[in-house]
Amino acid sequence: MRKARGPADVAYLTFDGFDPELKPAVEAMEDLGVRAEAVPWDARDVDWGAYRAAVVRSTWDYTSRHAQFLAALRRIGERTALWNPVPVIAWNSRKNYLRHLAGRGCAVIPTVWTTPGRRPTVADLPADWTEVVVKPVVGVGGQHVLRTTDRGAACVYAASGPPMMVQPYLREVDHGGEISLVYIGGAFSHAVRKQGYLAPESLRDGILAPEPGSEWSARPCRPGPDHFSTAGHALESVPGARDLLHARVDMIRDRSGQPRIVEVELIEPFLYLLYDDQAADRLAHAVRDRLGRPRG
Repeated sequence: MRKARGPADVAYLTFDGFDPELKPAVEAMEDLGVRAEAVPWDARDVDWGAYRAAVVRSTWDYTSRHAQFLAALRRIGERTALWNPVPVIAWNSRKNYLRHLAGRGCAVIPTVWTTPGRRPTVADLPADWTEVVVKPVVGVGGQHVLRTTDRGAACVYAASGPPMMVQPYLREVDHGGEISLVYIGGAFSHAVRKQGYLAPESLRDGILAPEPGSEWSARPCRPGPDHFSTAGHALESVPGARDLLHARVDMIRDRSGQPRIVEVELIEPFLYLLYDDQAADRLAHAVRDRLGRPRG
């Protein structure tokens, strides 16, 4: 069985790909005397009990193996402390969690959901949804997302595969961007504004095809008081909120100027550690502090 090197205190769960946040996060932990090691979440023959904790970070390939991912995390969580914990991750891994938040009065984007045996029709979409976004309920990083003004094509796409969700495209994002608030150790850390949110895509012969101009950029920003109140309400509504090591809340202002929640990312959010000089240190301190707590 594969052992931790050293041994390490923390397994930084990642994937078979590049993670620009791995190096600063690991170095910040090691500066505090916390030995960290990058380990793919699906690695075999790992003695997870040799680690004091495992931190779910860049497991960005999990959506294509959703059930396998949750099963792997359950096994890891049986052997060592897992942050964020499995119940939170399982809850957050399907975007249906937005229905839970809406039911608690959180300002989520209005959504039409597909259900088994019931796919949306144009009549189900409010008339003022002149442009819509269709997303898979299990998805990450904008993959398989359709933005279109063809409401009929949107309904066809929503009925074409796994469970989907349909939302209005908030055009305010074109000039105001998407605001992401990052929380570490239960406290606000920093925020960024993302521009170039989502380029139009089209269905060509039944295949989703991105149009040119889908790149985006981010820069540090100062959120408004309403961003903080909206994000705070959402995080307070998360089952197991007290157990969160990290979280990211993404918001776009609607036509009335109200921040609307796009996502509450609790599994493997990109934390924009390189956009704030202290962010990696905050994450490292939060990990070290949790290592000092009794496991319960």
